[in-house]
Amino acid sequence: MYIKLKFTLINMNLEIDFREHKLLAHIGNTQELVIKPLVLGDFRIYTDTHEILIERKTWTDVRASIRDGRFREQRSRLLLWRSESSERQIIYIVEGKFDKEFLIEKQAMYRLMIGYSIPLFFTEIMEETWETVSFISRSDSDKFFRTRSIEQDQIESRFKGVHKKNYENAKLFFLQILFSIRGISSPMAIAIGEHFQSCHEFFRQYLDNPHGLEQTLLDIRYGNKEKKLTKSIIQKILNYLGCNKNEILSEI
Repeated sequence: MYIKLKFTLINMNLEIDFREHKLLAHIGNTQELVIKPLVLGDFRIYTDTHEILIERKTWTDVRASIRDGRFREQRSRLLLWRSESSERQIIYIVEGKFDKEFLIEKQAMYRLMIGYSIPLFFTEIMEETWETVSFISRSDSDKFFRTRSIEQDQIESRFKGVHKKNYENAKLFFLQILFSIRGISSPMAIAIGEHFQSCHEFFRQYLDNPHGLEQTLLDIRYGNKEKKLTKSIIQKILNYLGCNKNEILSEI
């Protein structure tokens, strides 16, 4: 069963399980999305590279599924699905006003977050649930899945007035120098740092093989290995580090 309604999603595709009758009635026919039987989850949000399954439950649903064993069975299937790719994520949405009678159910949902690293959203009404799903589907999937490396946080924080303990680390010092150069982003600095573990290594190659240094910098990729350092960026690095551009950069 496939039904397509009118609506343009900006960044990610959205599929809704056909059994979400009340929510589909609320959405109406002004949206464009795919309605179909979903094997897992109530919503599937995806791109060519990322995929999110959203499971929507009311507090009463949570209670019933815990009592009849479906909660654990469903959780294990979702976790198995997620384990097959680092570009997959599970989200649970629990809908409805919380009452103390659902305390055990709430504790079970907290265990999903802490024990199984599953994001959990609480919404009070169906409209809020749809707003949450819509927000995720309209968002940039790369930003949702992107994480910052420890090195990136460390070198950037040093230039934003955040106090950090001193590091006896030659590589971090080299990255710090690179990042201080205008136009050099932290991903650029980190990518260069993968080839030179210290200032000493960089300048040693400059002294021993300047053209080899040039080629190494030209071959570097950063930003998911899709971008290259331009010759102007390389020139800027060499200038700031006091290297004579006429001794290194060759005509290509």
